[in-house]
Amino acid sequence: MKTGKDGGTRLSRRKLLASLGLTGAAFASGGLLKAFGSAEGNVMEAVYGNPPGLNASNGNPPWLLNSRTFNVKDWGVVGDGNTPGDRNLIQSKMAELQPGDVLYFPPDVDILCQQAIDITVPKLRVTGSGRLRLGADNTYIMRIYGDDVIVDGLIFHNPAGLKRMGEPHGQGTRSGAVEIRAHRVTVTQCQIDQMLIGILVNSGSSTVEYTGTRIVNNQITNCLGAGREDLGDAVCVFGSDAVVANNYITCKSGEDPRIGINIEALVHVGWPVQRNQDGHGAVVGNVVVGGFRRAIHIEADGVSVTGNAVKGQTFWGIMNYGSRNVISNNVVESPKYKTAPPEMGWNPVTSGIQIYRGKAVIVEGNTLLGGSANGVRVYKQAEGVTIKGNQLIGDSPSNTQFGIGIFIDEAHGSIIEGNMIAAGSCSGRGIGIWKAKELIIKGNHVKGCGAEGMKLEGTVGVRHDTLIEGNVVKNNVGRAVFLANYSFTTLCGNNITDDQLSKTQTEGIYLYNTDDCLI
Repeated sequence: MKTGKDGGTRLSRRKLLASLGLTGAAFASGGLLKAFGSAEGNVMEAVYGNPPGLNASNGNPPWLLNSRTFNVKDWGVVGDGNTPGDRNLIQSKMAELQPGDVLYFPPDVDILCQQAIDITVPKLRVTGSGRLRLGADNTYIMRIYGDDVIVDGLIFHNPAGLKRMGEPHGQGTRSGAVEIRAHRVTVTQCQIDQMLIGILVNSGSSTVEYTGTRIVNNQITNCLGAGREDLGDAVCVFGSDAVVANNYITCKSGEDPRIGINIEALVHVGWPVQRNQDGHGAVVGNVVVGGFRRAIHIEADGVSVTGNAVKGQTFWGIMNYGSRNVISNNVVESPKYKTAPPEMGWNPVTSGIQIYRGKAVIVEGNTLLGGSANGVRVYKQAEGVTIKGNQLIGDSPSNTQFGIGIFIDEAHGSIIEGNMIAAGSCSGRGIGIWKAKELIIKGNHVKGCGAEGMKLEGTVGVRHDTLIEGNVVKNNVGRAVFLANYSFTTLCGNNITDDQLSKTQTEGIYLYNTDDCLI
């Protein structure tokens, strides 16, 4: 219990919710506004009241009483979305702030930003439900230079759709909502709409790799694109030890944005010791929808990509360029193109999950819906990849299938184990191997593919030393298991059958120009 200025008592929010129980908690979160006064307020104000000395008419939130709260309206901003001087006024007041202060943007302001608001004070909380409007195509709305800053609840918008993309690849100015050049910054509960770049952690211009970023529970919608490979990310982290979690991300129809979530650690020769050798971080529980070239791109080591749902991308659902990463329990509605539309000027092989580079990557427990050329594709720059316990399913509503379910392109030492390749999921083979050695293909269920259940193609005169064990290969078209130029292979304990009334599986195990195999 606390005593207010009027001598009355104020029940702490924690005690209030505990005394009310679950039903009361729902009441407190939805019904207290009317009970405690104006519908213009919020639940926190209703429970806590306004701290002494703050102007209730400006909608100040009731933060901890020992925090100093600065309402931008008290500084005299117009807040109509058309006044360039508002940003300059706020910037001029930044020198008055101290670590631990709260900078508050009330819901009735819209701040035009033709230049970025630079947050230079560490441990500042920038909050509210006010709007900040992009006013130029060569700036961010907010730049954060102070460590341990929290930005929460703000609305960043770009109603004019401003973007600049005329400079050469990788050069020139960028525009967007938030640029971070500091450690341990948190951006949460914000709404970001129609930006070329939503949130950027920009270690690229520094000799220090920024760490500890938290980008959590934001809505980043209608992202813009530039039709090229250096622009158009909803979240881009050039840094390490970051968490990107529970964000909802979409792109604007008709745009060609690059990436929904990009994690890229900066390890460059000649950088000082402050850089991190590994990215380390987590991309968890995000939803990425729409025509990004890829939904999630990991170009770092030691990152977990878990529990995300992605759909509608153009090239890839999830792309990996790093080592020791774990890609698990995601739902990937793969791109519906076998090859990208010709107007994009680039024609890569599409896939739901693509491992382009890296060692000891784990791809486990994911559900992939068909449409792309491959469900999971591993390139020769990768090694020792484990593909385990994934489900590949044809996308029935759109009647689309993978060309090949799991494809290994010269990625030696990989393990393909316990995957379910469902009937109708692949128009071609279920598992395809091209010149890869020292594989373990074990315990997979490959059913009803439009071509071979498994086809392994090797090189004459090379030992492939591969184990094919305990798989169920059933009701495919043509050969169940086909080895071509793939010597020194062991096949044991596989269940190869065709129980259809009209048989389609013509041979069980077929060897072509293949020697020294144990069956």
